[in-house]
Amino acid sequence: MPTPYTNCSKASLPRRCLVDVRSGRCKSCNDSHIRYNLRVTFKEFEKLAATRARLSKAADEAEDKLEDAEKEAARLISEAHEMVAKARAKARRKRKELRYAENKEDGSYQRELAAIEAVRNIKQEASASSSVGSSVDDLLASSELLDLPDFGDFNPAMLAASPFA
Repeated sequence: MPTPYTNCSKASLPRRCLVDVRSGRCKSCNDSHIRYNLRVTFKEFEKLAATRARLSKAADEAEDKLEDAEKEAARLISEAHEMVAKARAKARRKRKELRYAENKEDGSYQRELAAIEAVRNIKQEASASSSVGSSVDDLLASSELLDLPDFGDFNPAMLAASPFA
């Protein structure tokens, strides 16, 4: 109450009495079971009711804002999850592309090595056959060959024919 109750004044309690709205009695008097002569005016109860209504409205507004904030947070979390999922999918796709490029590069490298080896083999065969060819040419030119008999009209196709024909 704006003005202290008589007992509260004598007891040098706080400057204002705390009145229970339902009973209309001073709280300290109720607690100590003292008889009181407090009269709460209708105007004072109206002020208390207005304060209660204002606080109730403020609490409702705060709860509405809290609900809106929770909805916004849920929306932002959902968007964040979606962004994470997209980024994860992109990372997976890029990793796949990288593996494909690495495999393609490895295949190209292996084909190049095989081609180099084939060229090396061809060169070795060519050098070996050229040394054999040159040695045969050298032998023919040197006239160190044995005199071979003349086969006359020898036909190599006869070798391919079956002897039982």
